[in-house]
Amino acid sequence: MATTGTTAARKPKSAKRSSSARSNGGNRNRPKTGRKPQQRSGPGPVANALKAIGRGLGKLLALLARAMGTGARGIGQGAKNIDPSVRRDGWGMVLVALAIVVAARFWFGLGGWLGNAVGEATSTLFGLFSYAIPVLLLFWAWKLFRSQAKFEADWRRAIGSVMILFGVLGIIHLANGLPGWDDQNAVKSAGGAVGFLASTAMEQLVNRYLAWPLLVLVVLFGVIVFVDRSIREIAGYATGAVAGLRNRKSTKEDLDIGADVPYDTPLITDAERVSEDNDSAEATMIPPPNFSAGGTGQDLERSNKPEADQAAESKFQQRQLFSDENYLLPDSSILHPGTAPKARTEGSDEIVRRLA
Repeated sequence: MATTGTTAARKPKSAKRSSSARSNGGNRNRPKTGRKPQQRSGPGPVANALKAIGRGLGKLLALLARAMGTGARGIGQGAKNIDPSVRRDGWGMVLVALAIVVAARFWFGLGGWLGNAVGEATSTLFGLFSYAIPVLLLFWAWKLFRSQAKFEADWRRAIGSVMILFGVLGIIHLANGLPGWDDQNAVKSAGGAVGFLASTAMEQLVNRYLAWPLLVLVVLFGVIVFVDRSIREIAGYATGAVAGLRNRKSTKEDLDIGADVPYDTPLITDAERVSEDNDSAEATMIPPPNFSAGGTGQDLERSNKPEADQAAESKFQQRQLFSDENYLLPDSSILHPGTAPKARTEGSDEIVRRLA
């Protein structure tokens, strides 16, 4: 029984072997064809060399970028350690240098490759306003030298200046007929690229006529941002300034109190007065006293008045006038008539108003 079970269990294996043998035998009997198995095509030596060069260049660029970044961070850290006032002075000197170059190009016609390049760039950007750019640069340099404002205040003033410049250049471009970008010479003679953008944008939004008031509002808003004052505060300052000018003008005006031109002449001239003073100041010779040997035996009375008072009395004594004829007043017809008196004048009204 056991033998029968084992033989029955081994039959499938023999069956598998017989089937595999038949299949192998069948394959052996098949004729071989002339095709060879396909081999994978790898990159050639040139491609490998190019890849190696590319990897080397990539690593080199990475090293250079890392070195430049480290250097830039080092420079940034060094710049942070500089005193802010020194940095402000440095930027101010840069603006002064630019102002000198631009002024030499546009005001005095000086050339040179630097002057021509700066002049071309300035005229392209700002057009006709390029002649005022040196003044603007000097103003900003002066603000940097004098002011110790914070970073926020500097940015506020910069934004205000940009808005003012944007509006002014747009108005200049509109005033010159709004030339197109194709005519570069006309654009440079008008508002430049900035003026072209400002005026064209406003014209596209509304029209050419409404662009004028809008650009004026842009300029006014730029002024408000620059001075950091509201419209109400600016109006109050303007009203106070006008009132101060009016008060100063009223105080400087001469008061009208009657005659405008004096007509009377002094009865005694200065020359006569000086001659009289000299006559009265002449010294009088006093003979010396004659003292006898025996004397009188009596003390002389001494005046209690000081010598200065006595000299003054002798100097200002009234001279007696001698005349045998009576003095008669001259006829009124030969006298020059004076200004007729006024009941009220501007001066009297001003005095009454101030006293009230």
